[in-house]
Amino acid sequence: MGSDLSLILIAHGSKDPLWQKSFEELNQKLKKDFSKDKINLAFMDLNSPDLDAIILKLYKTGKKKFKVLPMFMASGRHMEQDIPRQINQIKEKYVEVEIELLKPIGEHPYFYSLLKQIINEC
Repeated sequence: MGSDLSLILIAHGSKDPLWQKSFEELNQKLKKDFSKDKINLAFMDLNSPDLDAIILKLYKTGKKKFKVLPMFMASGRHMEQDIPRQINQIKEKYVEVEIELLKPIGEHPYFYSLLKQIINEC
């Protein structure tokens, strides 16, 4: 990952505090393996921060390049409509910002290999 690029993990959101805690713990573990400002966590709804708040926070520190990695198993309404709409609204506010929406983790080629490993260990 380039030095001027920040990755934003985006999860759905939940009223269950244990659900949110698991994503926050994952985020903290990743921050230990990568630079602290390289990995960030945002939520679609029900939890904060949202995508706009994370990008604003990073933008104020000079960051302008972002990749958004949806922590979803598959594409759906959020991937097809909601996240692209949020990204377009952010780009209207901060015209020099570059944001790339990645495929959800469940559609990444590595996910199948990981799932096979997990199944083999069962």
